[in-house]
Amino acid sequence: MLRARSRDQMRNAPVALGALNTTVSHVVGTGLTYTPAIDAKFLGLDDEQAEAWQDDVKRRFKAWAESPDCDVARQLDFYAIQELAFRAYLESGDSFILTPRIARSGKPAKLALQIIEADRVCNPNKSADTPTVIDGIEIFPATGEVIACHIARRHPGANLYAKGSNKWDRVAVRGSSTGRRNVLALFKPLRPGQVRGVPWIAPILEPLKQLGRWSDAELNAAVVSGLMATFITMDPTAFDT
Repeated sequence: MLRARSRDQMRNAPVALGALNTTVSHVVGTGLTYTPAIDAKFLGLDDEQAEAWQDDVKRRFKAWAESPDCDVARQLDFYAIQELAFRAYLESGDSFILTPRIARSGKPAKLALQIIEADRVCNPNKSADTPTVIDGIEIFPATGEVIACHIARRHPGANLYAKGSNKWDRVAVRGSSTGRRNVLALFKPLRPGQVRGVPWIAPILEPLKQLGRWSDAELNAAVVSGLMATFITMDPTAFDT
């Protein structure tokens, strides 16, 4: 409900949308970039070797980050992905990033990023929460560690498919053999044990809604008053003696 109301305000309330756009612009800006600075002394490298390594890695990162191949859908580069992920996090309360390695056109597999909308992370078949699966997040009960996410292949609200045809994939947060992060969860926990986020404007949803209604009422009143004209007439013989 909070997510739906937050999105309603972001689409229909100029104040909320303006605040979101300003925050995204100021926080993300041109986006995070990479400037390698290795410990050359520890690695046994001289200054020239360290500089050569850093320049090579920076060139490789730049080529990856500026290419749409870093996006699973091949739509955005790395910097646009950052902006979209942060915007989704503020608007929906959380967003999830998958980090698969994809081989394209016969080339070696490379890292690609896939943003998963918050709605798609949910309990399989919309089942009730259990001690181990809470709103699509699977935890280890003894420690509360998040071990997997259950992701719907299609948006649960889509009505283009037959009822019951949606499927869920269980994606482990870390690889079983390497410990590599397969899922990045973007959200800010506000309470111990919290596994899902809260939309950025959740605390002011009601005042924002009331402000929108008041603004609409004032604008309508101004328009109506501008359309109506009042004429006062007087009997020309009223003051005749």
